[in-house]
Formats: sequence, structure tokens, C-alpha cells
Amino acid sequence: MRALFYMIIGILFIFLGAYNLYGGYEFEIPLFAAFGFGAIIAGALFVLYGLSQRSKNKKTKQTPSSINSYKNDNAIREQDGAIEIHAIIQSMGVVAVADKRVRQEEVDTISGIYQEMLGMKIRDEEVREILSEFDDHFDIEERLTRNRSFISPSMKRIIIQSCQKVMVSDLEIVPSEKNRIMEIGRALGFSDTEITTLIASTPE
Repeated sequence: MRALFYMIIGILFIFLGAYNLYGGYEFEIPLFAAFGFGAIIAGALFVLYGLSQRSKNKKTKQTPSSINSYKNDNAIREQDGAIEIHAIIQSMGVVAVADKRVRQEEVDTISGIYQEMLGMKIRDEEVREILSEFDDHFDIEERLTRNRSFISPSMKRIIIQSCQKVMVSDLEIVPSEKNRIMEIGRALGFSDTEITTLIASTPE
């Protein structure tokens, strides 16, 4: 029941955000557009969290002994879905801006992964707006280290491989991008050997 509540709230946020986003662009009111964009993101996270709760509840009924594969106390996990989505978006973002420029191929890759994870399309301008937040003062290592116990092993692997896809998307690999991926991997708890193996096994 709670999962359905989150999904309904999320859908309402998405509709509200879409309305404000359209109005903001149509009437050239940046504040409306910004609010709309934020509401869409919040709504998507609510929907995703509701879906994860629904899936988790089904899994709990089927296999009560394995409710949580990466944290023993299931009651502690309240915002895991949101934490994981933030982690992958932020990680891809810092890799994309590591060379101080963002190419269209990187934007397309992030947009594609975003759509795959959340099931909704995001515009190029919105991706670039998100990437503009990741400056030199954005401490991705601290954020990932602080939250890694709330990120599943499978999502940790997805984060590394998604960052790798962003790095190679423009066919120009620079040391700063490679260093960022290594830093992200270590913050998630991987050894350098494990990171290298994950990178090598990234599907094209």
C-alpha cells in the first residue's frame, strides 16, 4: 500500500512538473521551468522508490530469508532507491566534466542510461543543466563513501560501467576521466583490480 502511495505521489509530481516546465518555457519564466524540472526529478524518484518497494515486497513474500542482500537491517533502508539514482547520475556527471568540457556524445550516453534506469526521456538541455552542478568543489568521493552501504553490489557495478560508457562515448579518453572512475570505484569499496576488471567487462 505504501509503495502505491509513493507511485501516485510521484506521478502527480511529474504531471505538475511537466505543466510548470511547459509554462516556464512557453512564457519565458525561468523560475517556473526550474521548479518544473525539479518536480519531474522528484516525481521520478518517488515512482522509482515506489516500484522498488513493490518489487521488494513481492520478493519478501517469495523469499523471506533474503529480504536484503546488502544490508542486514531492512528497516534502516528508507531512501535507498533515491540514493542509488543520485549516485549513478552524480558519478556519470563528474566523469563527463572531468576534462572541463562536455561533448554531445557524453550527453547522449547519460540521457540513454537515465532513460533506461528511470523509464523516462530527459532533454539534452536538462542533462547539461545537471552537469553544470558538478564543479571542482563537488566531492563525489565523500558522498559515495558516506552512502555506499545503502547502494547494492549490483548498482555499484552498474555505476562503474556507466561511468566507463560515458568516458569512451566521445572516443577521447583523458587521464582526468580515468582517474575519476578509479576514485569513484574506490569510494564504492572496490579495489583497483576489481575496478579494472569491471571496466574491461563493460558491455558496448
